[in-house]
Amino acid sequence: NTVESNLRIRDSASEYGEIIGSIPKGSVVTLLGSESELTRIYNDQYGRWKKIRYKGMVGWVWGNYLTPF
Repeated sequence: NTVESNLRIRDSASEYGEIIGSIPKGSVVTLLGSESELTRIYNDQYGRWKKIRYKGMVGWVWGNYLTPF
């Protein structure tokens, strides 16, 4: 998957999860999993949190900002 916009990596699948890193736009990440339920975040977006690996970090990102390649 490719990152569409600069993206924060969080320690949990929540907009309130601690930010543990960031991923620049255009970076390639490895998808490890996905939440099964749709989630709504603060600005009324619906989507799923995705568990990813990037440069040795494992965490969660908002899946709407990833594109498959």
